Amino acid sequence: MSRFPAVAGRAPRRQEEGERSRDLQEERLSAVCIADRGFSQHGMIGVTQPRKVAAISVAQRVAEEMKCTLGSKVGYQVRFDDCSSKETAIKYMTDGCLLKHILGDPNLTKFSVIILDEAHERTLTTDILFGLLKKLFQEKSPNRKEHLKVVVMSATMELAKLSAFFGNCPIFD
Repeated sequence: MSRFPAVAGRAPRRQEEGERSRDLQEERLSAVCIADRGFSQHGMIGVTQPRKVAAISVAQRVAEEMKCTLGSKVGYQVRFDDCSSKETAIKYMTDGCLLKHILGDPNLTKFSVIILDEAHERTLTTDILFGLLKKLFQEKSPNRKEHLKVVVMSATMELAKLSAFFGNCPIFD
């Protein structure tokens, strides 16, 4: 078993338009499934998206599917716009917003799960997040939540290398 509670996952490959909409719906619901299994009891589920338009639109769609008001159980945060509350269980955000959370709270005490979606769209921010998350799991901080999990989703990254980077964490393909 990995020392790091990180899981490298692969988002479904999209080929035809009919498959694409089904796969996108499954992707949106992955955070909902994680929340339904009790992972949001210890903190929020944070889901990153590489662009703010994606973060907002996915949050809107998930809130609609969960039949809740955006900003209540499902929220989002992009640069100058934070549409979340104390009741938010699933928070969609840009990579930059997660980086801001880590800089303010290096132990990510408000979160129980972090999902780095579309990780194959690597940016400097994504690479910094990988390094900071790895460091978080290597350090023995009394303030770090033991139940914090990280899921990295990518359609095209070399998952074996990513798994090795995170201490040979499990790969779900």
